[in-house]
Amino acid sequence: MEQVILYAWLFVGIVVNTADTLIDWLTAHGFPSGIVVIGIIGAIAFHVLDKWSIEIGERVQAIESKLGIERTPHVPKKSPWWMLLAWFIVAIYLLGKSLQADGFAFAAGIAVSGFMLLLCAFCAYCFIDQAVRDYWRKKRETQELLDKVFSKRETD
Repeated sequence: MEQVILYAWLFVGIVVNTADTLIDWLTAHGFPSGIVVIGIIGAIAFHVLDKWSIEIGERVQAIESKLGIERTPHVPKKSPWWMLLAWFIVAIYLLGKSLQADGFAFAAGIAVSGFMLLLCAFCAYCFIDQAVRDYWRKKRETQELLDKVFSKRETD
């Protein structure tokens, strides 16, 4: 158990120090740290807006179906795996910074990063669940195709 705690502290320290070093390097090369933070927040906001626009599209489709308007079927968008990884790294960075803080910043940082890590765990579960379902669906389709091909050979 002590090794798990040691490795967790080591991982949090590596993420915090790497992010701080990257921000220091960017500021040394002319990028203010505010621009980097705005870029990260902008990327997250773009992702959230993209998800929100899908929900609005589903609402419009429901209204159109009630009005009798035909539409092409909607293909749901998948979140890329790197977005989950980026969200996880941000949560770990926030956790590391909040562990260094005192008072209200400590409590708020732990709460927010804990919530973000729970979301990461849920999204990872969804990714794994979808991968397992896709695997079994493809395996079932392949088996049905093989059964169809071999059953035709036997009847000929």
